[in-house]
Amino acid sequence: MVKSAVNAGDDAFDIQCGHDGVTVGISKDGYLYNLFNVEQFDFEKPWWPKNIVEQLSLADRLYVGSNYLSYNGIHWTRVLMVNKDKFDELGKEIPYQKIIDGKWYVDDLLELIKDASMDLDGNGKMNKEDFYGFVMGGGSTYCLQDTFGISCYEKSEDGLELSVDMDRADKFVEKMRALINDEQTTFKGDDF
Repeated sequence: MVKSAVNAGDDAFDIQCGHDGVTVGISKDGYLYNLFNVEQFDFEKPWWPKNIVEQLSLADRLYVGSNYLSYNGIHWTRVLMVNKDKFDELGKEIPYQKIIDGKWYVDDLLELIKDASMDLDGNGKMNKEDFYGFVMGGGSTYCLQDTFGISCYEKSEDGLELSVDMDRADKFVEKMRALINDEQTTFKGDDF
């Protein structure tokens, strides 16, 4: 619809919200406006995350953005909740201060959920009737990748250069596999 409107010279749309891959595609094809040229946008405001503006801009141009404008920020919010009673039973401490200080990592999560699962129905195998150390909906880990600080490129004076820290990426994959693939600890799915 955006392509059709632009090709027809129709200004029917002021803002387009879409999947990042599709939006980047239409921006590369020249269908979007440089957001830095929109006088009403003040990128110093807190609803424009600085790291996102920095990562998505190149040569003083920003054709796609991510901010707190749309309901998706609420709809897709990821929240980590803890059952305090169960963790008290297990004698596990919830690392509030570490989290507040920004020093809580996936390793800490893995340690926290280790040995937390309980076979409540007593059938000898874990299923949705049991207590899991970690429960996630399908796709919940999508946003975790941002916290690992892995970028596929670096900016240079000439544009972008492919640059992947393979050791860090390998550690990311290893940690995520440990979290996602442990069926005794992690329950995955949207049917819980």
